[in-house]
Amino acid sequence: MTFPKTLIIGGIKWNIVFDRNTSGGSFAWHSHQIKIQSNYSDERKFGVLIHEITEAILVNNTMRYQKCVTEVYNSDYLFVFNHDSFEIFTNELAGVLEQFMRMR
Repeated sequence: MTFPKTLIIGGIKWNIVFDRNTSGGSFAWHSHQIKIQSNYSDERKFGVLIHEITEAILVNNTMRYQKCVTEVYNSDYLFVFNHDSFEIFTNELAGVLEQFMRMR
């Protein structure tokens, strides 16, 4: 599978980096970068990339919150949205997925 080096998410260009030193996947909001563990299978890379894209969209639209604690763990995030917000999310996700379709 061919993966993009960049994607437009929320109107902003994000760099997609596959890195062997990354554990799982992550995104950096201020640098607009998504990192994915490079030794995953293509199917796993795609799943992790979609996870990070989804989370970036939710953060961008103030639908993800975290507890006010010193150290934050994955289970400390809370996703909150109503149906109108969900519509915003799905429209943005569809726009990102369209970019994958154009790569074919």
